[in-house]
Amino acid sequence: MNYTSSRDNQISVDSASAILSGLSSEGGLFLPKQLVHFDLLSLLPLNYTAIQNLILKSFFDDLEIDYNALNLAYNRKFDTPEICPLAKLEDFYVLELYHGPTYAFKDMALTALPYLMQAALHQHNQSEDVLILTATSGDTGSASLEAFKDIPGFKICVFYPSNGVSQIQKRMMQTAQGRNVHVCAILGNFDDAQNGVKQILNQANESKLKLSSANSINIGRLISQMAYYFKAYIDLVKLEQIKLNEKVSFVVPSGNFGNILAAYLAKQCGLPISKLICASNQNDVLTQFIETGVYDRNRPFLPSTSPSMDILISSNVERLLWFITQHDSAKVKGWMNDLATSGSYILDSTSKTILQNDFKAYACSEKEVIDSIHQHSAYDHYLLDPHSAVAACAALKYQNEFHSTEKVIVLSTASPFKFPATLMQGLSQPVSADDFENLKNLVRLTGCELPYGLDKLVNEPIIHSTCIETKDMKVYLKGLL
Repeated sequence: MNYTSSRDNQISVDSASAILSGLSSEGGLFLPKQLVHFDLLSLLPLNYTAIQNLILKSFFDDLEIDYNALNLAYNRKFDTPEICPLAKLEDFYVLELYHGPTYAFKDMALTALPYLMQAALHQHNQSEDVLILTATSGDTGSASLEAFKDIPGFKICVFYPSNGVSQIQKRMMQTAQGRNVHVCAILGNFDDAQNGVKQILNQANESKLKLSSANSINIGRLISQMAYYFKAYIDLVKLEQIKLNEKVSFVVPSGNFGNILAAYLAKQCGLPISKLICASNQNDVLTQFIETGVYDRNRPFLPSTSPSMDILISSNVERLLWFITQHDSAKVKGWMNDLATSGSYILDSTSKTILQNDFKAYACSEKEVIDSIHQHSAYDHYLLDPHSAVAACAALKYQNEFHSTEKVIVLSTASPFKFPATLMQGLSQPVSADDFENLKNLVRLTGCELPYGLDKLVNEPIIHSTCIETKDMKVYLKGLL
């Protein structure tokens, strides 16, 4: 299959080029030139890895992916046989996406990405090492480091905002092991880190450096993420909670918009979805965009208890614009230029209507996040991390507004034990300034078993402690190259 750019439909590259480049030469994001329709009935007997393999074979049909090795990686790295099990709460289902090695949903697609990239390198007969650049608002960093550590042919460098991630997220990155991994904090927020990575990738396209990205701007990650939406739907059919072809709605805590865009792609490929509900925290740029058709990043950046969603420039919205404008790359490029120069753009009425046909959005305050954690712990005896609590809050707002009888599936994107201070607050317990003390108290309070990787984290040596100004990212990378 060939891929084009969100900003120039004249561009056409093969799967390998799209995956290895990360960004198109003019700064656009790669998109498949055509979509594939999946027959739901044929998916019924398949487990998670089989569903994902089918999707990858359909979109990357020109790559020789080692599916046996890929399947073994999932079986080895995930601590549940189902990979992404469903939990039933009183008001909705929860799709648990945090059972991988770094206890966040990023593991779901990043486990596959090295295998896609290895196949792409083989396809292009490329022998030089590729440097993977990643900006993270928390979870992508550790998941990328884990996925690419000691993989031949790759080096990886992760940039994260020094004061924009939780203590546990930071410690996971600072203690990351691997001969080929590098981690660097920046004095800025996630948008600063992401913009820096994009600029470096654009310059690499001009200078032919072998750089790529593990962020959701990489099409390999985005396509892989479609699999768990199909798996959740098939599970509900098998549980006889819905009939085949009955519509459901998904609620997705959203920051960079990649996760919910994968759901949108799944819908375009035949998954019966009624509404895609975009859940925002107090940084509600996405909610305002979906409600008004105006994307405006000219607002205060508000650090929150759900740091992976503290984003004002959501990159994957650009891909959505390409779809809702019927592939009008010139219009998308114009809006992206407006965003870069003035910090905002306004959809035309037709595009706004198409957007609102598929999407609904709600924002949740910090108080509502804490209340959501408390409510579901008390009534459902279920622990939600703060990002998932945002989604649960949005789900109830949606149900209260529309009184719909459809099944609603909330995406749980991280283990609650990665954010113990917020969980202790949500459980109305004293909060320590030391997150590892909060972790011990949370385990003691709930009686839950602490995931092994988090249990040993406090004793792991800090390996990566560099912190730089955002403007020095390129200089830092020159040292690695």
